[in-house]
Amino acid sequence: MNISVSRALLLVGRILSPLILLVLVIFSLAPSDSDVSLISSWLRSDKLAHLLGYAALGCNLMWALARVVPGGFVVSCKANGKRMALVLLVTVLVGGVVEMIQPRYGRSAELLDLAADGIGGMLGIIFGLISLQWAAGRDQGRSS
Repeated sequence: MNISVSRALLLVGRILSPLILLVLVIFSLAPSDSDVSLISSWLRSDKLAHLLGYAALGCNLMWALARVVPGGFVVSCKANGKRMALVLLVTVLVGGVVEMIQPRYGRSAELLDLAADGIGGMLGIIFGLISLQWAAGRDQGRSS
């Protein structure tokens, strides 16, 4: 079975996006005195953990929502503008909802966490677009 790099990214994004979302929600709602807080201390910053988590979500959502055409992905920013906006909206909404319900789980809501979520989502979108462009180039090189 010969699968293109483009299709592989699409499948990875569709499989990992819901898993990453689940992990983000679980870690965000776990009590801060739990073992989950070890991740933040290992990264030395709660904000860095937010940024990296939402970057992973943003990137995988870009892969999951990519449009595959016979020659590979449609990767231009113009073609992906709606997808980019949707992914950013989803990352910010998820981060916002999590921040709003955190106080019910003994955690504090922080505006800086939401900012880190949004910045992470944007970085994920950028990395997602770059990797999709790379995949399209690889697929074109393989088909030539």
